[in-house]
Amino acid sequence: MPKPDSTTTPTGGLIVGNLDVEQDLARSLPPPWQPRGGGVTLPLAARRAIAAFATLLRVCARPGDRLWVPEPVDPQVMSQVPGLPRPPLLSGPLPKNPVGSGEVLAWGESKRIADYRLRVAHPAPARRWDDTSGTAGLPMPDRLWQLPQAPPATVAKAHHRAFAWGLAKDLGLTLPGAALVDDMAGLEQGLLTLATSDDTPWVVKAPLSAAGRDRVWGRGRRPSVATTRALQKLFKRWPSVLLEPWMERLDDFGAGAVVTVGGGVELLGLHGQCVDGKGRFLGVDLWPAGWSEHLPTHPWPASQTRLFKETVQKVGARLLALGYQGPFGIDGFRYHRPDGGIAWHLMGEINVRLTFGCIGRLLVQRLASRLPTGRPVRLRLATRRDAALSTSTGCHLQLLEPHRNSQASAWLEAAAP
Repeated sequence: MPKPDSTTTPTGGLIVGNLDVEQDLARSLPPPWQPRGGGVTLPLAARRAIAAFATLLRVCARPGDRLWVPEPVDPQVMSQVPGLPRPPLLSGPLPKNPVGSGEVLAWGESKRIADYRLRVAHPAPARRWDDTSGTAGLPMPDRLWQLPQAPPATVAKAHHRAFAWGLAKDLGLTLPGAALVDDMAGLEQGLLTLATSDDTPWVVKAPLSAAGRDRVWGRGRRPSVATTRALQKLFKRWPSVLLEPWMERLDDFGAGAVVTVGGGVELLGLHGQCVDGKGRFLGVDLWPAGWSEHLPTHPWPASQTRLFKETVQKVGARLLALGYQGPFGIDGFRYHRPDGGIAWHLMGEINVRLTFGCIGRLLVQRLASRLPTGRPVRLRLATRRDAALSTSTGCHLQLLEPHRNSQASAWLEAAAP
């Protein structure tokens, strides 16, 4: 067997599919915001679903790359799709030694990722996501490897709902009656303002959560016994939570962007979002071209699209002022007002990491030749809980197969026009 050439430069790097990054970020919060008792440990079923969905990050893979996922995943769940890589999967602790060249691309930055980079002693490349660096001409999957990395404490602070809440107040974008509350007494006081009747719906959200997890729904000014218990459990873990009215949604939307090293905010594109009746994420709607500044399935007035783009820029500017550089996304929705009119909530969530809006665009871009032209495409994610909601309206390209350990699946389909 020939000996390896010691002069050969290692190729490839490590993609970290840490879709549970919020759990790590909780440990990097400043003392007033830190969760009590170490935060929340996700159930095994949720961790397995997260690990399965993390395999979609293979769209970013280059020759020699490996993909780390939070729980063991059978490689066979990755559907064989021409043009879509199937990199080797890793799980368990992050590798002790560098993978390939030592480069790392993570779903979300955290102290664990920063410590890993330090441990493998890989010098940071010229991560210049900036028009002046020449990265603008790179294919988008390669360009993601040029993303800047922010300090973990900054990422944690930016990801906390208190940051988004403060920014929304400054921009006049809060929902009526929404408030940060510190205990049950504060919640009861907030409900006196928010709930106009015994049937007014509302939701309480943990300050660090994703995909609709760690929430409590209720109605009226007096929570039921079961709802009160769920709220007390939430307050036992978190020093503060976000109270919001639950609106009757018309549709959901989002945007992906990057705060560049040069201090700019680059809009990657807008997308529609598919959610269930409680706002839990199910997928994104995109144009086959992949990178678009237009919402594919939402006939908005041009003035509202402009306002949403301006909101993205304002969020990016505030993130930059905080010391953050890197990818982010914001979500919003349209809803019915009590008077029958329609309102736009332009900043519902801020996700300071990669998002499935970004990953969906890469998938659509990479698989464009296999998708219909002139029609929006939906990246659809499903678990055992919501698999019954899945419908295909035309093109169906399977990306993730259900498995005995996880019923998580994902595919591309033609979205309703």
